[in-house]
Amino acid sequence: MENQKNEMISLIGQKRYEHILRVRDVAVKLAEQYGISVEKAEIAAYYHDCAKAQNFDEIYELCKKYGLKLSYDMQKAPKIIHAFLGAIMAREKFGVEDEDILNAIRYHTTGRENMSILEKIIFVSDYIEPNRKFDGIDEIRDLAFRDLDRALYKSLNNTIEHLLLSDEYIVGDTIKARNYIMEKYKWENSLKHL
Repeated sequence: MENQKNEMISLIGQKRYEHILRVRDVAVKLAEQYGISVEKAEIAAYYHDCAKAQNFDEIYELCKKYGLKLSYDMQKAPKIIHAFLGAIMAREKFGVEDEDILNAIRYHTTGRENMSILEKIIFVSDYIEPNRKFDGIDEIRDLAFRDLDRALYKSLNNTIEHLLLSDEYIVGDTIKARNYIMEKYKWENSLKHL
């Protein structure tokens, strides 16, 4: 991966590359905490923003190049395109074949129902990386190492609240991911602790 540093920087820029490294560091720690493959977490985190080109024109060109058809949600919320495009690029450009890794890249911005542990780790790592600063982030950072589902739930709630307050389109996968986690806690009678 590190041998692709210059290629990644030329595509996404130095600042975004540094973000990727911070997300990777958090993902590795969370993978260790939850007993999953550190290597898979490192790979998924490294490529999670590989398609986050520096402007939307470049992203649309990459969509054409890699054959990504834009869904209704992608058209209404273009900020999510890079995740779906990133999964394609990770496979076709960088040789990633593991479906769990590709899904972690694909759903790191939207989430989805019944996420794997790796998917949750990449979503949360991206959300809590050290340069993120907003009200409530320290609580979610702490939660991430104690209860990944609760950290995911709070992250999804905050994301939805931010989108509502910004009057932005909310994709269906994000709502479904949030409701899935909420129902899981209801079944476990743990919702009162959220």
